[in-house]
Amino acid sequence: VALSLYVVMLHGFARQRHLVIGTPVRGRNSVELESIMGFFNTLLPLPVTIDPGETFDALVSRVKVIVVDSLKYPDVPLEQLAQELASTNEGPGGALYQALFSFQDARQRTINWGGLAHQNILIFQRGTTEDLGMWFVESGDGLHGGLTYNTDLFTSETAQKLRERYLSLASAVVASPVATITQLVGPADEAALTRAGEAIAKPARPIAKPATDAQPSTETEKILAELWCQQLKLPHVNTTDNFFDLGGHSLLAMQSILAMEQKTGKRVDRSRFIFETLAQIAKSYDDAKPAPPRKPGGLRGLFSGLLGGKKS
Repeated sequence: VALSLYVVMLHGFARQRHLVIGTPVRGRNSVELESIMGFFNTLLPLPVTIDPGETFDALVSRVKVIVVDSLKYPDVPLEQLAQELASTNEGPGGALYQALFSFQDARQRTINWGGLAHQNILIFQRGTTEDLGMWFVESGDGLHGGLTYNTDLFTSETAQKLRERYLSLASAVVASPVATITQLVGPADEAALTRAGEAIAKPARPIAKPATDAQPSTETEKILAELWCQQLKLPHVNTTDNFFDLGGHSLLAMQSILAMEQKTGKRVDRSRFIFETLAQIAKSYDDAKPAPPRKPGGLRGLFSGLLGGKKS
């Protein structure tokens, strides 16, 4: 129901009938991963087509089918799918979703282990990796949620308008769940559509194809490229490639960081592996000073900065 409301709200602002919503799901679905430490998560793209004459309760039933069908394919990392589409002439050639939606049901999570009590600590990310996202967490004390948005595209006033619109839609469907989408959306709010609608309706960010002539040239680029080829089992990589776009994940990134420290005696900010290209990371190593010896337990922090990957 919450996802269906989100879809109706986005349709109302963007006036776009075909939407793709990304939603995070757990990625630890095989027994081989049980003993491996790390954050296993991926995103599923949910394609939803809006029929303005459809009633909201019918939309909810259809969205449920879409979600259940999409959950059949949780083991295909979104980064690999994006890479595959970028390397062929098939697919949309753009980002695989337009907005994010996350819903966690935490009502039955373990709160006591052998007499050891624990509590949840809410840690919010410092930034957003999507232009627009909505999240919910359902726990014993109710439903909590919020909006994340790109401040280059949205003002706080627009985000507040989105929030208010979502809540008003929720009230409307409680009063009349058989109302049509057209009745719920109402006439276009041109002022709101100007900024929010364009951001939602625009095609996904292009998935750049790797340049074929950007071969590693400096000594550090060659060391890093050789390391990535070994880890990712690739015949070659370009200086314009990104580790996660090539199919890497946080565990491999940590191994790469440790290997580079052993080879170069230098250490760079781990977040560079998430967002930067091979050439950018190599230059950071060239510019860095020799790293001081690690203190006992100093490897713990490597995980914390990589857990979100590109989809934090």
